[in-house]
Amino acid sequence: MIKLNDTKRLQVFSRDNYTCQKCGKPATEIAHRIANTKSNATTYGKNVINHPFNLVASCQKCNDYFNIGNKPEIAKKLVELTKSNLHKWTMASEIERRLK
Repeated sequence: MIKLNDTKRLQVFSRDNYTCQKCGKPATEIAHRIANTKSNATTYGKNVINHPFNLVASCQKCNDYFNIGNKPEIAKKLVELTKSNLHKWTMASEIERRLK
């Protein structure tokens, strides 16, 4: 597991207005769309796992909603987005839209 630094956590919370991107309640944690595991870090690379596009502000209840580990076609799109020319602090809702 790769630990997020406090600066990146604060940047994600700020980008997402300290609001859960699913239910709109106050965000209490950062969800990884592609889970932060050793296996995924090997498969996708550490840069993808902790890239802002893979991170989203969430409440505890909604955290699992963002997991795309069982959706390889969406994970592939996310990896492609991390390599795109989008600004790395693009709103989470815009990333969500592009993954659909």
